[in-house]
Amino acid sequence: MKHLKENNLTYFQHFKQAMGYYAAIQTAAFCVFVHAFVPSLFECTASKIIKKLAEHFKQRHKEE
Repeated sequence: MKHLKENNLTYFQHFKQAMGYYAAIQTAAFCVFVHAFVPSLFECTASKIIKKLAEHFKQRHKEE
């Protein structure tokens, strides 16, 4: 697959990486959901997760 070759990943490496992104995004979504009902919980958690992912993707695209 072209995408895997461009990123120098095996299928299973790609799967693991993609599932890691999925887990982080779902964690952020859960925190936002809970925060909507109880504003004192997870006040900055989702934004920290999203910022961390954004920085990760910025760094990856610099390497390309």
